[in-house]
Amino acid sequence: NATLGSLIYLPKSVAGACAMAYCDMFSYPWMAPAGVARGGITYTTGQLSRLTDDEIGQLYDNNVNTSRQCGGFGEVLWGQKTALKKESALNRINVRRLMIRVKKLVTNAAKNLIFTQYDDTLEKQFRGLIDPILADVKANRGISDYRILTEVTPETRDQHILPAKILIKPTPALEYISISFVVYPESVSFDEN
Repeated sequence: NATLGSLIYLPKSVAGACAMAYCDMFSYPWMAPAGVARGGITYTTGQLSRLTDDEIGQLYDNNVNTSRQCGGFGEVLWGQKTALKKESALNRINVRRLMIRVKKLVTNAAKNLIFTQYDDTLEKQFRGLIDPILADVKANRGISDYRILTEVTPETRDQHILPAKILIKPTPALEYISISFVVYPESVSFDEN
């Protein structure tokens, strides 16, 4: 606080909001707002409490995101779980934000078809609007695959409804790396099978 000349404690949730805004500006909402690439806590004066790897792991197992000191990168957010207890793709912030973004894009595009003629070309028009959106998200690593399904029946036509389902496979974020080192004697050639 420049007016009072004192430091103010800010919870790490502020860093989470900053990391999400950073993703929106410099990458995509479906990128994890954590780690050295997108989770830097730049406002800290270094007075954050230090947690051990075991403490970070225990907290993460209980859906609590923390931060850690990462060498030359400084303090970074370390975790991206939501409060959802059930093990699901939706218990990760990047997937939740992916769904929020995709739903908004698809809904806005679909509005262009409201009050158009409900004939045999309507389904093609719907797919023509939605497919480029999902293909773009896929090309930018947000989803690994998707399907657009329409379930038109005589009853849905009579009710003036186009029932559609969009199936999405979100691309998960890497959260752990397991590295093993194997030492061989100098006489072993790696070129041999």
